[in-house]
Amino acid sequence: MTQPCRFRLEPGAKSPVGSLNNNLSNIKIATPIFGSAKAFLDRLSGSYTDLQRSRIAETYYALKASSILAMVDKICIRLLTEADSLLNWAAVSGGAVKYGATFVPGVGFTFDGVDDYIDTGFTPVKYAIGNASIFSFLPLGIGESSKAVMGRANGMLNRSLYPSQTSGTSATSRVNTETSLSVSYSGSRIGLWCASEVAGQQQLHHDGTLLGESSPEISPMLNNGLNICRSAIGAHGDWAVSAWGYGAALSAAQQATLSAAIKALHAVI
Repeated sequence: MTQPCRFRLEPGAKSPVGSLNNNLSNIKIATPIFGSAKAFLDRLSGSYTDLQRSRIAETYYALKASSILAMVDKICIRLLTEADSLLNWAAVSGGAVKYGATFVPGVGFTFDGVDDYIDTGFTPVKYAIGNASIFSFLPLGIGESSKAVMGRANGMLNRSLYPSQTSGTSATSRVNTETSLSVSYSGSRIGLWCASEVAGQQQLHHDGTLLGESSPEISPMLNNGLNICRSAIGAHGDWAVSAWGYGAALSAAQQATLSAAIKALHAVI
């Protein structure tokens, strides 16, 4: 005989941090998972709870609905395991490769500033002169402002992203140029940093907020190499990084969506 399903609602009860609510009770809303989102979940090797799988699917749908997945060549986001955190959300291939970096659950990848880095496997397709961006999410407020979060493998400054130190007063970036865009900035470095080049105009955003722009001389796109916490042999950063990617230039609204989606995902993973 089938037993009835029993449950009760308790006044003041709260759902786990990061779960979805229906505004009428503390019952979580189930998220149907299908299509490309399910295909991505099937690639994961970690042991995820139903809530975590639901949040991953919500993140995937948010990035797809805002056209972010269609615009980028690569995006990697920290999940439960090191292997899952190096997967490319934008395609079924082209994951990143770790060289010495340490995976810290609940944080992301940390780097010693000496010889650790991650090779993003830079293969520019949607990234191009006149419409390109690189982006990285910093979960902690530590690191050296004089060292790149993202940089060219051979030391040339055609692509790089240097957020400010907590005590610093500036942040710099370069995309398809050897001329730095330097902006005045002394706020928190936690969040999404995105450097873009749009029709010759350099832009630097933090969590979707434009910090500054300029029109430097644009260099021919150089295709080789893009690393996390390495800008040349012997030039390494000591940041903690929990997401990164590159591709076509994302709008301010798309960057804000991406930052919010990463923060919501990291609230439960």
